[in-house]
Amino acid sequence: MCHYRILKVNRPIKKSGRILLLKEHIFDMIMNEPYFSVLISDDRKESGVSKSYYYSLLKDLRKLKLMEDNALAFKVILSYRYEANCIKLIPDKIVFVSNGKIEVTMKLDERANCLSCSLMAECVYGLKLLRNEIKVKVPSSVTDPHSRWINTILGIIEDIKKAERDAEIIIG
Repeated sequence: MCHYRILKVNRPIKKSGRILLLKEHIFDMIMNEPYFSVLISDDRKESGVSKSYYYSLLKDLRKLKLMEDNALAFKVILSYRYEANCIKLIPDKIVFVSNGKIEVTMKLDERANCLSCSLMAECVYGLKLLRNEIKVKVPSSVTDPHSRWINTILGIIEDIKKAERDAEIIIG
């Protein structure tokens, strides 16, 4: 089963179309606790960490350009890794913000079984949100949600490679 989450964001969200590229290990770090709870909520008590640690994590998120003025400052985050002196964008990890919610898709299963997945409705809903806001074309021959996710992320990556979309590489 793929790893998919859709959560309400309890912090302001800047109207930004920024696409950020984070190193894979940094992407994984911010998608796990305690960074993720600080990212989605401006209430320190909800994060369950001490006050000083909360502000230290917040400072790290600002350095990574994920936060500005206590608000989320991105539309999409993709991850990358260095391979053979090149930056390789990873097509199975994405975070995006839409309508006061944050959607996270990571580690898309290689052998997805979408028809028996309990998260299929939420997954398809998140995919439609992303495709409508980012305006990525996916061939109509691709029908299952797993392949549509991969093709959508690959479409964003291709647009970045062709310089049709701006993206900031964050070296953290």
